[in-house]
Order: sequence, then C-alpha cells, then structure tokens
Amino acid sequence: MTLVGLSNLKHFIERAPRRPGVYKMISKEGEIIYIGKAKNIKNRIRNYYHFDALPKRLQLMVSMVGKVEFETTANELEALFLEASLITKHVPRFNVLLKTPKNYSYIMVSKHKYPRVAKFRENEGGQDSQRFGPYYSGREAAMVLDFLTSAFKARTCTDRALSLRTRPCLKYHIKRCSAPCCNRISEAEYAENARNIVKFLSGQSSSLKSELSAKMLTASNNFRFEEAAAYRDQIKLLTKIQTAQNICININVALDVLGLAFSAVGCCIQVNAYRHGELSHNAAYFIDVPENDLTKEYSPAFILAEFIKQYYQSSEAPDLILTSHELQDLLLIKQFVSQRAGRLVKIQTPKLGIKRSIVMAVIARAQGSLSSKKPDLKDDAAVADLLSKMLDISDLNRIEIYDNSHIQGTFAYGAMVIYEVGKGFNKSAYRLFKMQEKRGDDYTMMSDMLMRRFSGSLKAVKPSLIVLDGGKGQLSAVQAKLKGVCHDVKIISIAKGIKRNAGDETIYYEGRALEISKNSPLMYFLQKLRDEAHRFAISSHRKARGRYAHKSALDDISGVGSKRRRDLLAYFGSIENILAAGTAALSKVGGIGKELAENIFKNLHKADKD
Repeated sequence: MTLVGLSNLKHFIERAPRRPGVYKMISKEGEIIYIGKAKNIKNRIRNYYHFDALPKRLQLMVSMVGKVEFETTANELEALFLEASLITKHVPRFNVLLKTPKNYSYIMVSKHKYPRVAKFRENEGGQDSQRFGPYYSGREAAMVLDFLTSAFKARTCTDRALSLRTRPCLKYHIKRCSAPCCNRISEAEYAENARNIVKFLSGQSSSLKSELSAKMLTASNNFRFEEAAAYRDQIKLLTKIQTAQNICININVALDVLGLAFSAVGCCIQVNAYRHGELSHNAAYFIDVPENDLTKEYSPAFILAEFIKQYYQSSEAPDLILTSHELQDLLLIKQFVSQRAGRLVKIQTPKLGIKRSIVMAVIARAQGSLSSKKPDLKDDAAVADLLSKMLDISDLNRIEIYDNSHIQGTFAYGAMVIYEVGKGFNKSAYRLFKMQEKRGDDYTMMSDMLMRRFSGSLKAVKPSLIVLDGGKGQLSAVQAKLKGVCHDVKIISIAKGIKRNAGDETIYYEGRALEISKNSPLMYFLQKLRDEAHRFAISSHRKARGRYAHKSALDDISGVGSKRRRDLLAYFGSIENILAAGTAALSKVGGIGKELAENIFKNLHKADKD
C-alpha cells in the first residue's frame, strides 16, 4: 500500500507547478485527506517523497494518496486564504483541526424594537443578532444571563411569545423582566437598558458602573429615591459579577491571549478574550495531537498558526493577539488576520513582563482543561494494545468489570459489566447478582459473585480480563476463590486513594501496584470501566431500596391482588384512610365481601401494631 501511495505521489510531483498555491491530497476512494498551501508547490510536494523521514501520521497519509490536485494563486497570502476556506469546507482528516465548541454557550442580543437577551449553543441561532462568547461552560453563560435579567430586566422570551402575550408573565412579577409585551416600560427606557447590556457583554463593565453611579447620584440629589435604589441594585449586581469573573488586566486594548498546552491526552489551546482590560469570554479548543506525536510537521509553532487561520475565519480579530509560542510564517499570518479584520492586527509572543504573566496564566488554564479532559475511547485499539502488553494477554477482547453495592450488607447487589474492545460497553450482556446479606463483607460478596458467574450459565464464556472495583483485599479473595475454577484469566483491581477521591487510583495485579501514570490514556480507560460498573451497581441497589420503600401494607394480605389493591387505594385515597376504615366501609369496595374485609382489617391493624 505504501509503494502504491509513493508511486502515485511521484507521478504528481512531476506535474506540480513551481508557483504559490494550494494542493489537495485525495485518497484512492476520492476523499480529500489533506489540504496544504505552499510558496512553491513542487518543492513542498517533493518533501513527502522522503517517506522514511516522515512521522508516522504523514507516512499513513502518503500511503493512502490516490491523486493530488493543485490550485495556483498570485501569491502566498492568497494561498493562505484559499487554504483556510478549503479546510473549513472539507475538514480533511490529516489537517490539524480545531474542534469547534458546539457545546459552548453564547449570549445574543437580538435586533428588535425590544431586544431579546438569550443563551444559545453554537449553530443554534443568533445569526441576525449581536452575539457574545463563547462561554466556557453553560453555567457561566447562565450566570451572566441571570445577572442581565436581574439588573436590566431584559426579556428572554421569543418574538412570537412577545407578540401574543396580553398580560405580564411570572418573570415580571419576580422582577426578572420589565414586561415590554404589555407596555410596562417605555421604548426609550428599554433601549437604554439594552445599550447597557451590550456595554457589559462587550467588556465595558467598569465604565458602565461609573455611568450608573453618576445616574444614581443625580436621582438621589433630585429626591427620586426609587430610581436611585434601582441604579444602586444594578451597581451591586455588576460588582458581584465582576467579582465572580475576577480577572482584569492593565492593557486597555482589545486583546486575545492564546495559550497552548500538551499532555498524553492531546493538545489544548485556551483562548481568553479581554476587552477594555476585563475578561470578556474564554474557551478551550482541543486538538488530537498528543505530546508524544510532536514533530517538526506538528510543532507548537505550526499548530498555533493553523489554529489562528481557522479561528479567525468566524471570530472577530482584536487589536492585539498574544501567543504562548512563536508562530510559523508569522508575517504571513499577520497579513492574513489583518486583511480579514480590515485593520492592522499585532501578533506578539512576549518573553517578559506583564504580558508574559498573562500568557502564563492562560497556559495554566489550558493545562487544567487538559487534566480534566478524558480521551475519546471509541478508537481504543492503542490503549487496549498497551494494556495487553502490560499484562501479557495475547488477545484482549472481552473485559468483565465487577462491583457490588449494599448498606451494611442489606439490599446487596453485585454487578457485572461487559466491555468489548473496539465496540464499547455491551449493555445487553450486563448481569445483576442478588447477594446474601454478609454484614458489609465486601471481600466475601465479591468472591461469591465471581463464583456464581463461573459456575452458572455463563461458565462457557471466558473473558480476556477481569477488573474488580477494590483493592488488594478484593483481589486476593477473588483469586483464592477462583483458583480451581478459572485460574488462567488475568485479574486486576482498581482502588481509590486514601482519601477515596477519583483521580488517585492504584491498579493492583498479582499482589503489586502497577506503574501507570495518573493522567495517561490507560488510567482514564480503566477509570471509565470502573465507573460504569459502579453506576450499574448503585442504580440497581437504589431501585431495590425504592421498591421496598414503596411496598404497600396491602401486599402481604391473602386475597388482595393488584386489582383489589388499586381499587382500595382509589376508593380511600391512601393507606392511612384504609387503616381508619372499619370492616363495613371496606366491604363497600367492589369485589370485597365481609369476610375479606375482616381479613384486611385484621392484617392491617396487626401490621400497624408491629
């Protein structure tokens, strides 16, 4: 396959022009797998022919090449514009692609007589409105929206709801809306509130606060104390939201700070946008380039340059961009961003001073985002291969994970969860074991569950690996119990730390702790397996407790089935009313004669005394 890709590439190198432009690598199936720009297309394509010197990612790409298409441009800047637009359009698999934060939230202010303020997700709406964001979490956007409705009583309802409403809704009565639908506020006053909202969302909260303070003082001096109190409340809320954001800088220009960080999980670029010296919004973008994949072709300089080209396709560029690493083709990138913005945009990589401190803070946030991000385990072949080599398992395919849940031995349930490598969790194969009460003896419960599994109907199905939720004790108990039943299956256990906190787990195998990095994809993989078993065990345990808690006092009475139980409850309304009723009243219920009524009365009052 490699030779085919190279031979195809050689053919297109001969035809490649020696001019600036864009080239498209296309697979034999017709899929565009890579788009690149070059000052000299022929020289750039020729680099791919030195196959052995390429990183593995590019070797795989070259091996898939069926043909290469070229598109020349007048200069390298035009090539850069064309490359950016084509990458956005085709999303080739071998380009460095920023993952658009579709789950990030934005806040929009609509263009309307009475502007609407609302939260929305990427691509959900807001095209005909001013939009602000993205906000890193929905909670952060909701907090800002809550402030806006509290301070400026902006409407959040749709235009249709506004036009159809004839009286104020609940939000008006709880002072979260000024009810423009019912003319409870003038158009001029609402427009002023809308301007204040845009000021706040644009990062001008300090100047807005000064304006409100001046208006409060004027209203107070003119004895308009209710109006002054309203301004006072707005200032209080503004101060509260500023404290919550808690990030200000002494640079009074529109500024974006891009901080790049790597880990074994991948790469994260944190974007903090500052307007008028205050944090306007921030977001983290993830790229599937782990730290151990960094090469000259995928260096921080290259990744940041690719990110900027894609990010500022849809986001407005500020006056100044600070980056954590020097950019590849810096002058070209400056021209690209400036031309898109229609003004000069500066790009700097500070080494010292306040700007460097700001960049370092953003890098730290990117590292925090990476540490909280778990890898996508849909393509888990590499992780499974690593685990199989570590445990010397020739064919790792079926992993069984076990956990149990109880309260001091009561309502005890054991759970078996199945994970099939390359397919994910097989929920149809999950099994639940109702355990005998063991007074909280986790070791015995766990080993009894495994014995039942390997002596029951599933004994012919052999797993590749068993994972126990527990420590050395559970591992030893299970291994001792299964010695004569299933001795050749590998067993590991995953135990939480001394403080029982997730993220500090230890993996035990054959009585010793395995050396696995806390932030490695393998540790995340094992945590995911354990968490699913724990979820299944806990949910089953809670259902059992719920069934017991809702068990009716009528359940154990002979002659009272589900239909008569429903009839009794429908007639009297509750168990308490049934208890208060005599035999004559009970016998009035359809299907219940005098003898059964007496039996019900006797059993209920016996149960009540007990």
